[in-house]
Amino acid sequence: MASRTSGNITARGENRWLVRISLPADENGKRSWHSKTVQGTLKDARAYMTTKLHELDSGTYVRQTQTTQKRTLRQYMSEWVDTKKANARTIADYRGIIRRYVHDHPIGMMRVQDLRADHIRRFYIELQERGLAPRTVQYVHSVLHSALKRAVKDRLIARNPEEDARDVLEKVERSEKQVLTLEQARRFIAATSSDRYGALWLLLLETGLRPGEALGLKWSDLEGNVLRVQRALKEPASKGAEWRLERPKTKKAVRAVPITDRTLQALREHRKKQAEERLKIGEYWADGCEDGLMFTSSIGTYLRLSNLHRRSFKPLLEVAKLPPMRIYDLRHSSASLLLALGENPKVVQERLGHASITLTMDTYSHVLEGMQQQATDRLGAAFSEQLKVS
Repeated sequence: MASRTSGNITARGENRWLVRISLPADENGKRSWHSKTVQGTLKDARAYMTTKLHELDSGTYVRQTQTTQKRTLRQYMSEWVDTKKANARTIADYRGIIRRYVHDHPIGMMRVQDLRADHIRRFYIELQERGLAPRTVQYVHSVLHSALKRAVKDRLIARNPEEDARDVLEKVERSEKQVLTLEQARRFIAATSSDRYGALWLLLLETGLRPGEALGLKWSDLEGNVLRVQRALKEPASKGAEWRLERPKTKKAVRAVPITDRTLQALREHRKKQAEERLKIGEYWADGCEDGLMFTSSIGTYLRLSNLHRRSFKPLLEVAKLPPMRIYDLRHSSASLLLALGENPKVVQERLGHASITLTMDTYSHVLEGMQQQATDRLGAAFSEQLKVS
């Protein structure tokens, strides 16, 4: 048992122990004690005292105040998200996670200082038993971990208990990307000619633009057969929020992307049809919509991806007799086809607007693996030809 100058343990009933640790004087020269009643065995009490003494020695101990003692997890997470620096959509998602899974759950009513890894483990297990998708539970974990990491910096807790609770999380398998083969891409392109947004689908498949980037394009961004990608359309993060055209997050995302004559012609035809629609409805054209957007609804309003998928993209896939896929998979298809055709990965990275070549290589490693065999075969053929000549 530790000496009274550092700490002591006193029995307080069956399996109840009072741990008291002498604390250094505060800024006013006042000395105090850290007191905690531990439920469990004497060994548990000693382990608790050892942990606190180590925190004192290492400078990570958090002195208890009325504020730290009373702050519940849901209170702290609500305050944390109010000061979190992130885009509006992310903040709205964080608030939704806190509201749906933390606020009314017993863990949300616990004091932050009382949180232990086993509490968080049970919380995760309960979410999984409720039938939540592994990806959703992983998102809850991500938000909770980020908030408690901030609590450590705020010296509300000594260390993040969430770090020891991840072992119960189910592994989230990365969703398989639906990538068009060259033959499927040809069928898709043929089907776009009869679709109202055919120019958009052709553009996405050919350039690999992110959907938001394509929907943020203005006619002024088209110079000859080159598109200047310099903004993305962001849908409202919550009810009552506004649509926004935002600059890309990275410098690499601002780029110039050449397009083929086929896509250029499709855009010209689309622009002509858009002008006819605008002339037809006159003053009722998209009040408040950003002027000059390439892709809008028939009355000039912004386009929602979910509506586009349901009303145009999904029927188009059926016409082309293609399997279900996401609009974003056109980007993956574009990159995969370019790489499979032997394009330099650096060129593909710049075309996609990836921040680094590493991201491109990691994302499309499955294609690059196949190219290794092709490279080997070409090299072998070249060597064989040389030997014949010799």
